[in-house]
Amino acid sequence: MHRDDPSQTPEPHHALVSEPHHPGDALMVQTNGAPTTSLAITGTPLPAGQSVLRGGMDANTFLHAIRRRWVLAMGIGLVVAAVAAIGLWFGFPESSSATALFEVRQEKDSIVHDAVQRSTQDFEILKKTQLALLKSKFLLTSAIRDPGVASLSILAGERDKEEWLQDHLNVEFPQNGEILSISLTGSPPEDLEKLVDAVAKAYTKEVLGKETARKLNIRDMMEPACKT
Repeated sequence: MHRDDPSQTPEPHHALVSEPHHPGDALMVQTNGAPTTSLAITGTPLPAGQSVLRGGMDANTFLHAIRRRWVLAMGIGLVVAAVAAIGLWFGFPESSSATALFEVRQEKDSIVHDAVQRSTQDFEILKKTQLALLKSKFLLTSAIRDPGVASLSILAGERDKEEWLQDHLNVEFPQNGEILSISLTGSPPEDLEKLVDAVAKAYTKEVLGKETARKLNIRDMMEPACKT
């Protein structure tokens, strides 16, 4: 049975929502018999799908954050730079080099005639011989025979000092020319200079000196025969 009940009819002053509100619209709050209050929500609405806490950061936001925290940013930058510098220092330590040079001529002296030209093959053999002699055990032993050289800090802790020299001594003819280069790289530079100088002196004594002495002996032996 249907019965009309006037008490169920909504009063005309109840709040009714006729259409959805949009950001920035004024919200009208009504109550029965109470004064009407208007609440205005101002501000620019956020783009769809962007959250205040989890939204993307653009360049302006980043620069604004840096301006507010420039002291912190500078401190972090200094710490990162210091760590990088320390890593480079230990990863690529500062090194020096010491070099001694000798001239190896393509012309050879003769005890009978003036200097004669070596063939290209003979000169290449001569250069290879000099390189092999500089790496030889007897020459390196002569180089570190002086206690002042053997006790250098660069050789400290090396069980076989001659073998260490063989591995680290760089001997070559740069650009395949007539200049023989003897060099060492590392630190400290004072030890490098003393050690390279010791090898150069040993080369002069054990190789060049003996070769000169051999030529002089041959000349002395041939002088009586030339006079007759």
